[in-house]
Amino acid sequence: MPTLKSKFYPIQLGFGTKYGAEIGGHIARHYYTHSHVTTKVFLKIDYRNVFNMVCREKMLKAVYDGIPQIFQFVKQCYKFPSNLFWNERGISSQRGCQQGDPLGPALFSITLHPLASKMLSECNLWYLDEGNLCGDPETVLKDFETLIKELKRLV
Repeated sequence: MPTLKSKFYPIQLGFGTKYGAEIGGHIARHYYTHSHVTTKVFLKIDYRNVFNMVCREKMLKAVYDGIPQIFQFVKQCYKFPSNLFWNERGISSQRGCQQGDPLGPALFSITLHPLASKMLSECNLWYLDEGNLCGDPETVLKDFETLIKELKRLV
C-alpha cells in the first residue's frame, strides 16, 4: 500500500490515503469558496459504472507497467473471465474489477492514474471514478475533452 500511495498521491485519494474522501471534499470546498481574481470553473465528474467496465487487458498492462511485483498474481485472478450466477443463470464477468476484490480499488486506480495525471487543471482530484477538475474554463474544458477521448480507450 505505501508504494501505491506514493504513486497516486496527491491526485488520487481513493486508495492508500486515509480519509481520502474527506480530504478531497475539504480541498474541493476550499477551492470552490476561495475568492479568485479571474474566472474559474468547477467540474464534478462521476463516470457511471466505469469501475465495472474497465478493460481487463488494459488493467493488466497498467499493473505490469506500474506494480510488476504483483502482476503474476493479478494476471492469475483476471486473465480469464469469472462466472457470476443470478438464480439459475450464469453470467460471464469479462470487464472491470471483480466485486468484493480487496485489490479492486488499487487495480482501478493504477489503470486510471496515467489518464488522471495528464490533467492540467489547477485542481485535479480523484476518488476512484469520481473526479474534480477546477481552474480556468479553457483548461478544464480541454481536460474534460481529453477524459472523454481517452476513457474510451480504457473501457
